[in-house]
Amino acid sequence: MPRPTPSPPHIHIFLLFYIPCLVFLCFLSRVAESQIQDQEQQVLLKLRQSWKDPSSLAHWVASNLSSHCTWPEITCQDGSITELNLVNLNLNYSIPPFICDLENLTKLDVSNNKIPGEFPTVLYNCSKLVHLDLSQNYFEGPIPCDIDRLANLQVLILATNSFSFNVPASIARLQRLRILHLYQSKYNDTYPKEIFGLSDLEELSLGYNNQFAPSQLPQNFTALKKLRFFSMPQTNLFGGIPETVSNMKALEHLDLGMNPLRGEIPGSIFALRNLSELFMYKTNVFGSIPQAVSAANLRVIDLSVNNLTGNIPEDFGTLKNLSSLNLEFNQLSGGIPEDISRLPTLSDVRLSYNNLSGTIPPDFGKFSALRRFEVAFNNLTVLCTL
Repeated sequence: MPRPTPSPPHIHIFLLFYIPCLVFLCFLSRVAESQIQDQEQQVLLKLRQSWKDPSSLAHWVASNLSSHCTWPEITCQDGSITELNLVNLNLNYSIPPFICDLENLTKLDVSNNKIPGEFPTVLYNCSKLVHLDLSQNYFEGPIPCDIDRLANLQVLILATNSFSFNVPASIARLQRLRILHLYQSKYNDTYPKEIFGLSDLEELSLGYNNQFAPSQLPQNFTALKKLRFFSMPQTNLFGGIPETVSNMKALEHLDLGMNPLRGEIPGSIFALRNLSELFMYKTNVFGSIPQAVSAANLRVIDLSVNNLTGNIPEDFGTLKNLSSLNLEFNQLSGGIPEDISRLPTLSDVRLSYNNLSGTIPPDFGKFSALRRFEVAFNNLTVLCTL
């Protein structure tokens, strides 16, 4: 039997040096990680103290038995804090500057608290911040003109606060934004049209800001090819909706309700393959509802309180996912298409206050669980069967 070939002497010498070095490097790595964790835990304890020790954070206590990475509000990666999810914790003091001592922080969510004061510019020092949610608090005053110093932001949610004045153009310089929610504040000027040039936007919500200066939808808004969620109800929009809305192939949710719009509903809206929710209530649009409907994913259609005439489209009866149809307070005529009554997910039908005639299809409620069915103040009759 052949004898094994011995390793060369230099291999043994290499291993004698390499293995201890490797062990030493691992030891240094663990020491560094432990130091980071100790430092970060001290920041958290200091945060709790600066917020006057709220009962919601009573479990934030120093411990050698468990890591702060196990606390429900904390997300860590490689032993370091990357996310603070401080939602609905009854916090009612300002955000202190030392929060940015958490050097790897990428997400801060303090929504649904009672935090007062102006926009916390102390967060400019959180250099890795990607996701910032300050919604449903007591913030007030202007959004600072240098907010673009938060250059890495992809998600900015400032909704339901008391921010006022105008929305600064600097927001449009946050080129990486995917989600921008500014709805329901107290802006009393305008918003920058440059927002519609943020090509990576997937969600844009500016609604319920009824003190915005009157404006038309900018010509370039349909260039937002990645936009899935677009919401601008009650924002003093006027004018018509361009046919080029068909360019917004990714659009799933469109809400332009409670605006003094004019003109007809473009047929291209009902050709958006991904559209699932359409809200265009109380907008003064007129004319017929487009009869060709190929947006097969539609779940909600609300065109109520307008000046629409003509018939209910027969194609509505092909929308197998439709759960809510609201066409009340218009001037629609003709009959109710029978296929609508056979849709399998339909639960809410509101057709009152129109000029509809003919017989109410008897299949309503047979193929789906109707919760709401309103057809009053029309010229409809009920087919009685024995």
